[in-house]
This record gives sequence, C-alpha cells and structure tokens, in this order.
Amino acid sequence: YSICPGCSRGGATDADTGRMPPAATVKFRTSLMFAAATPNMTVIISAGWCFVDNHDAGGSGTYVCVNDGDKTLTVPTAGGAGQYRRDCVVASVYDSETAGSVSEWRLEIIQGAYAASAGAAVRPSLPPNCALLADITVGPSQTLS
Repeated sequence: YSICPGCSRGGATDADTGRMPPAATVKFRTSLMFAAATPNMTVIISAGWCFVDNHDAGGSGTYVCVNDGDKTLTVPTAGGAGQYRRDCVVASVYDSETAGSVSEWRLEIIQGAYAASAGAAVRPSLPPNCALLADITVGPSQTLS
C-alpha cells in the first residue's frame, strides 16, 4: 500500500461530487474487506482509497490515502474463557508536521479491551486521524475469523 506521497494533505475533493467530504465522511471507496478463504484470524483489505480529516490541527485539510493492492491484517489473539473483545479496522494517518515523528498512513487493527460478555464489549479508543473501516467481534478462545 502507498505511504505518503499516496497520502496528500489539503485540497482533496470527492471524485463523485467535486466537493470536500463532510468531516464525518471517511470511507474506503472502490474497496472490499473480507476474511481469508481459509479462516485464520486475518482480514484482507483490497485496493481502494479513503479520505481522512486532519484532527491534529484544525483546518489543516484532508488526507487522501490510496491502497493499491490486497493488504492482509492479523487479528490479535483472542482471550480465554469469558473474554470478549471488539476490535476496529482503521486507515490511520500519522503526520510529523502536526503531531509525532513519522509521516505515513497505515491500515491497522486497533485492539479493544476485554469484556465479560459480547454485549459489554466496546469499541477501543481510535487515533485522531483515522477512518473506521470495520468492527470485529472476537469471542473467547476464538481462533478462526
């Protein structure tokens, strides 16, 4: 997948409308996410692109992130008996001009906290500059996705 320069700051427009997307509109376009053909605690994100608003520095624009091929992500190991979890698949942007020391974007899985039941499992805290692509529910001792 592309690392910035596939990620550009400011001036991005929605290809369908020619307008800047609203702050809450961050989605992968022309992309699919699916489990591996043989279940194995991975997800595969196919080619596509998304907009991610810069929340580190207000008014600094929108990032356009391009994934140019299949990317396989491994779901973190499940907990033991009675441990449920909700993980999130995200496209995250890290920009050294506004915060931190690296300039790149990543497709990644953010692991949630363990809970006593599936209903009590909550979404983890997400990075400020990210697009939520999917929620994953992980059951106790689960080894297949």
